Amino acid sequence: YGGGKSSLAVGLAGLLGPRGTIRTAASAALGASVAQELLGAYQPSRDGWLVVPVVGRRADPVGDIASALEQARRRDGATRGRPRNDVKSPRELIDRLVQEADARPRDGVLLIIDEMGKFLEGAAADGADIYFFQELAEVASRARGRLVLVGILHQAFEQYASRLG
Repeated sequence: YGGGKSSLAVGLAGLLGPRGTIRTAASAALGASVAQELLGAYQPSRDGWLVVPVVGRRADPVGDIASALEQARRRDGATRGRPRNDVKSPRELIDRLVQEADARPRDGVLLIIDEMGKFLEGAAADGADIYFFQELAEVASRARGRLVLVGILHQAFEQYASRLG
């Protein structure tokens, strides 16, 4: 707790977002050398990456992430395609995230899940399957750096692992 994980995620989101005052402020907050390193690695265009922020809770992560994705698309202003219907499966959500990343060949999609442990706690309490997170991570690892997943746990991972079995 209190290590600045969420603040770091906000800084990364600001840095990769559209060029302007927020990117400038994020660069200053992160420091010039760190900002330059990140800008060099991710190379955001003027329009920036599609940033999808989600705060975990004891609920369905698929529904919450799908809702956040659609909200981010609407805020983006340069939305590719028409508004989407509700997702029907974890696989459909993953496919949509990949489509959004592919629609931004100079940029990508940054999915930030703060309080990710709340989703894991909810799954443990309900006996739900958390395989969705493994699939999401595997797809992100194959997305040529255009789908980046940042999951922030505010407790030791061992606490979740012991609850999940």
